Amino acid sequence: MVSFVGADDMGSFEAYIEQGRCVVMQGGQKVTVTDSPGMFGGRTGFVFRGTKLWTLREGISYGQ
Repeated sequence: MVSFVGADDMGSFEAYIEQGRCVVMQGGQKVTVTDSPGMFGGRTGFVFRGTKLWTLREGISYGQ
């Protein structure tokens, strides 16, 4: 999803959302990172309210 937005491909972004294969989360939510993307990885695993999810590295803001 982040790559669609980065490429300004809103048609693909909206089609992906409509497939129901993703969850759009409000920013600022507290999650537990379970799988770090590492130096060259692109995927990050995290747990939110007991559910294991995945996102691209850019989908998570580390800090605070």
